[in-house]
Amino acid sequence: MMESIDKQKFYDYETARASALDGRVVHDIHRGEIYFYQFTGKEVGCEMRGESGVDRRPCVIVSNEKANTLTGLVTVVPMTSKDKPPIPTRVPFSGKIVHGTFLCEQVITISNERLLNFCGEVDAGTMKKIDAALRVQLDLMAPSSATPPALPAVTDTCALQAELDFYKRSYFELVDRLAGKKS
Repeated sequence: MMESIDKQKFYDYETARASALDGRVVHDIHRGEIYFYQFTGKEVGCEMRGESGVDRRPCVIVSNEKANTLTGLVTVVPMTSKDKPPIPTRVPFSGKIVHGTFLCEQVITISNERLLNFCGEVDAGTMKKIDAALRVQLDLMAPSSATPPALPAVTDTCALQAELDFYKRSYFELVDRLAGKKS
């Protein structure tokens, strides 16, 4: 990832171009970065609307680097500034530009055209908490006493072939009877 000073320079550059691009970002997007995103608008769809009618909010990128580069889509976790009760799918965050709670129960995949201004990135500890919250939300927690599935019993291939031949003959005899042929 770029150093924070370079990010700020890039952010300033992108902000200067915002009027021509309607505020959209057009550069590399990385996991752990925070952007404002537009979640309403006829030109890009409509997934959710805030209670106050606001159509943009901060989000953190949680999709992997390859997907961010190749697909034109990013998976994000939105943030709210409203007080929310603490549950395992919510991660509090306080940054220089934004602060609130990441709502991992609202993980969504959006077009990267919805991303607006860069507004920071989460630290490694916060990203680990977000990853853990996503594992809870998506039920990816491995059971502690997980046992591997039992392998099917090895059977004699000759017996299997004989059974297959029997069912084949029975099938063709049945088809012949239905067609009015005698066997």
